[in-house]
This record gives sequence, C-alpha cells and structure tokens, in this order.
Amino acid sequence: MKVIKVLNNSAAIVMENDHEAIVIGNGLSFGKKTGDKIDPNQVERKFVANTNQIDEKFQKLFEKISYEESTLAFEIIEHFKQNLTYPLNDLIYLSLADHISFAIERAKTGVYLPNAVLHEVQMFYPAEYRLGEWAVSLLNERAQVDLQADEAGFIALHIINARWRGESHSEQDFNKIISDLIALLNDVYQRDFKQDSINYHRLVTHLKYFLLREFGMKQQVQVDDFGYFDQVIQDFPHAYLGAQKISQYLETFFGHQVPKEEKVFLTIHINRILQN
Repeated sequence: MKVIKVLNNSAAIVMENDHEAIVIGNGLSFGKKTGDKIDPNQVERKFVANTNQIDEKFQKLFEKISYEESTLAFEIIEHFKQNLTYPLNDLIYLSLADHISFAIERAKTGVYLPNAVLHEVQMFYPAEYRLGEWAVSLLNERAQVDLQADEAGFIALHIINARWRGESHSEQDFNKIISDLIALLNDVYQRDFKQDSINYHRLVTHLKYFLLREFGMKQQVQVDDFGYFDQVIQDFPHAYLGAQKISQYLETFFGHQVPKEEKVFLTIHINRILQN
C-alpha cells in the first residue's frame, strides 16, 4: 500500500492491488510522502475507487474536512448499507461527508436550514427518512449539536440520490416512482385518480414511457411548437399544477429537470381525469 498523495495527516490516496483508494486512520499519513508505504493496521476506513483515478472532488473533500467528520460519515454510510435492500453509489461517500461537515459547522453557529420537501420525504421514503433520523441522533451525540427533523430529511435525500445515480433500474423501481406520483396527485387534488380507470391507465402508461425517457433508456421527445404548449398551460392551469408537482418531485429526489413539452403532455393527461 503505497502513497500516491497525502490529503491530510489522517487521509491519503494509495495504490493497493493495482487500484487507487482513499484510506483514513488517525495520523496514518503524518510525515508521509509520495512513494512511502502505509501500514494496513493503521487503516480504519477505506474507499476504493471504481476507476484508477480518484476524482479531484474527493481529494478536495478530504483535504478540508476533519478526521473525526470523515470517519463519522463513513460509519453512517456503512450503517445505511447494512439496513437497505439496494446498493448505494459510492459517490455518497463524497456528498454525505461534505454535507455532514457543513451541517455540523452550521449547527455550531446556530444556523439551521428548513427543508422545503420534508413532508414529501417522510411520505414517499419512510425507510430512508428513519435512517436519516438515526444519523441525526448519532451526529447530535458525537458532535454535540442539536440537528432536527429537517436534517434527517436532507440526509435521506442523499440516500435516495445515491440509489439512482448512474445505475440501471428495475421495473419495480419505476413502479415505485409511479405509485408515488399518483399519490402526489391524489394529495394535490384530493381525489382518487384510480376512480377514472380509462384515463388513469392512459396517465400511467404515459408516466412509464416518460420515466424511461427521463432516465436515459429511450430517446427524448423533441417538439418545436412551444407556442402551442404555452396555450395548453394557459388553458389548463389547474391541471398544470399537477404537472409542476411531478416535475418538482423528480428534480428533488433524482436531480432530473423535466422538459417543458413533457410537462404539457402530463397536463393534458391530468386534465382528462379532472374533467370527469
């Protein structure tokens, strides 16, 4: 295990078995330089890169956060992995460690950010939210801060994003999203969309193909007549509200910006149901 680059006194990029890795251990890289060996017995946490080049963002991350914060983040992520039924993209080591470092810093200065989508997280992803609550409890104990439910929601979002980032997905995954979107529409309009079976099934069919396009499995729809779409939005503002809610859901949980033409197609399908 040879040092490629020292990040701080307790973290370094190393080469092990022809793969790059970030290793963390209290004082393990103190006084080390490129080419020196690291004692494996000093390694407490290790992140192995999927490719043979550690991203520069990882390097900057471990240069700026403390040993205590990075090991705490790794401990939390390992707990998540043990309690989830699906794999997490390794980028969560970057995103969550950075988030935890900033959250602790904010909390110690008395700054708390409200979570505008906390209700949606609790409603659609209760398992991830409970893991977020566990993480907040641990952070409050270890860092001596007082993080609240909003923070549990933010941490849950990191779990959700790490599930979907750059991976292939099953039909069950898409069915979960469609179920969430229908529940969201039921909540917005205070009605059961399933009561209108024909238009409901049309909407669900559109959502399935829409999600396939959004997640890169089919070619995106390209439409040029934006004047027509503006007219649809103007004519059906109540239905367009539902399309906007769907767009907000996908952007919040998966980082996908919904094209304007897709919002209008959704508006048309929603309006059909609302008219019956």
